[in-house]
Amino acid sequence: MINKKKCPMASARKRLIMDHHWWGALSLRLIIKEDPSIPTAATDGKELIYNREWFESLTNDEQEAVVAHETEHCALGHPWRLG
Repeated sequence: MINKKKCPMASARKRLIMDHHWWGALSLRLIIKEDPSIPTAATDGKELIYNREWFESLTNDEQEAVVAHETEHCALGHPWRLG
């Protein structure tokens, strides 16, 4: 069954594409994954993982900043430099 509930992370990513093209374009390479077990947001270099309840409590600007922040981790190679 398809979840018809709108994905707030996808909406934030669309806004980021319009407002900050570079980070928005890079973020398109990440698969969005909702995970209520994490407190905020994270990335493993392949997925953009987030806690929906926390994410929805943010303003639109803050949501865009989270997407850009997690994308920047990937752009700087952080997931691949971990111990």
